[in-house]
Amino acid sequence: MKRGKKRSPARRPLPVAKQPSLPDSSHPNLRPAARGRWPIYLGALCAVVAGLVLVPIACGSRGGGARVAAAGLPTFDSSGAWNHLEAQLAFGVRPVGTPAHEKLKDYLAARMRENTGDVQLQQWTDPAINLPLTNVIARFPARTASKGGQPVMLCTHWDTRPTADEDRDPINKSKPIPGADDGASGTAVLLQLTLVLKANPPPVPVWLVFLDGEDYGPGVDRMFIGSRYFAKHQPPGTPRKAVLLDMIGNTGVTVPKEQLSQQRAAALVDEVWAAAKRAGHEAAFPDQAGGSVMDDHLPLLDAGIACIDLIDFSYAPWHTLADTADKCSPRSLGIIGETMVAWIYGQKPA
Repeated sequence: MKRGKKRSPARRPLPVAKQPSLPDSSHPNLRPAARGRWPIYLGALCAVVAGLVLVPIACGSRGGGARVAAAGLPTFDSSGAWNHLEAQLAFGVRPVGTPAHEKLKDYLAARMRENTGDVQLQQWTDPAINLPLTNVIARFPARTASKGGQPVMLCTHWDTRPTADEDRDPINKSKPIPGADDGASGTAVLLQLTLVLKANPPPVPVWLVFLDGEDYGPGVDRMFIGSRYFAKHQPPGTPRKAVLLDMIGNTGVTVPKEQLSQQRAAALVDEVWAAAKRAGHEAAFPDQAGGSVMDDHLPLLDAGIACIDLIDFSYAPWHTLADTADKCSPRSLGIIGETMVAWIYGQKPA
């Protein structure tokens, strides 16, 4: 999250019409990728054997597992998602241009290649910051290609903020944040979803997109960089319906209806809230308005993609050095993950 990205209503973001845009960049370098290996799980009978994931009994977050099982939905392993969150933190702070950022890029690509043969790296050097960035794109085919419906997309940002501009200690303001919630949480959920999608081919094609440079800053003219680039250089067949996950690891996660999402993609908001109810997580998705948030969904909306932002902006350590794993929980990752499973597997094939 960023100043101007996400504080509302106390810190009112810029009106959408006044959102600055970055200069156009060169066309994307989309590189096909090869395959790779590994994941994890301990729970109610989920086995990982040489990269093969067997997903039987549902065993998700409290309040959702039984409803997920009754609905016949695939299991989302919150423990596995938590392991992915901790793995990201083990790299250290991960702003664009750092060695840890480069290592995490390789980690994301490797995890995607383990679970799908359709992985691309959208790479460019952004002229505003003169640093290389990468959007990691993974595609999963529908279970029956001839009957696949309209594809859907899930997005998150994987970079972290290079400055703790909201930290109360002036000494800390120039330091990079750990990014447990703001960056690692949404990325962890998408990483775990790759296992679900591999083991349980979805009813429609699914894209997972890890966007770079969302949190660079300090101002909004140097934020949402990967989303803006993706919007301007959409790969062929880019889905027209998308859900953005950002800051969803907060202990006791609650996701109100972000107002720009509600105004510009109300039908999709209703769709996801209905999925949360099917998964047994209506308490975490209250039928109430949240603030208006500037985030990666706005460039996608402007490009004609219906995209909504799932975000818990009540997170107190936002943009501080206190954005650490102890402020997050596997159960929150499970709530979001199970809701996304319900949404994906609730899509109707053609």
